[in-house]
Amino acid sequence: GTGKSFALIDLAVAVATDGSWLEAFPVDSEGGRGRVLLAMAEEDAEEMRRRLWGAMESRGLTPSERREVASRVDVLPLAGEQCALTKDGNDNDVRTTFADALEEALRERVATDDDGWAVLLLDPVSRFAGPDAEKDNAAATRFIQVLESLTKLPGSPSILAAVHTNKGGSKEHGYKQATDASLVRGSSAFVDGARW
Repeated sequence: GTGKSFALIDLAVAVATDGSWLEAFPVDSEGGRGRVLLAMAEEDAEEMRRRLWGAMESRGLTPSERREVASRVDVLPLAGEQCALTKDGNDNDVRTTFADALEEALRERVATDDDGWAVLLLDPVSRFAGPDAEKDNAAATRFIQVLESLTKLPGSPSILAAVHTNKGGSKEHGYKQATDASLVRGSSAFVDGARW
């Protein structure tokens, strides 16, 4: 309930239109507007349409700008779906069939698009990481490795994966300190393994 999904949706629109994120941060897409994957594991298709429409409406986008968003933002609503990218395993082969299918679909989607992907947005990590990733550093590291492999897709996309804060953290510290990495719910490997 802190607005992370709203922030990701606004970022998707900003990248697609070469606008600014949250009305404050200009998006500097190399070569202009970029292609975005907006993978939302807690939203269904109807909710995603409503939220994306709301983001475009709040920006006052023209019909042509809305078409740009529709052509550049691939929405993947995954509520109720098994979408973990990693699974339990005692060896390094912990990628799921969903991870392989997603990577293949993303490659095919931009096969004729010279620019490739600008950014992949995943919300929330708890749905995309494997079952032990929030409590096991090795499992969380495997999840980060799968995300790293996705940066090798055409366009060398950035990946932003939203995490929940720990239950007591945001209430105890208030939103003023919500950027403190220690407030990330789950394994410290989420913080230690991810890179800007």
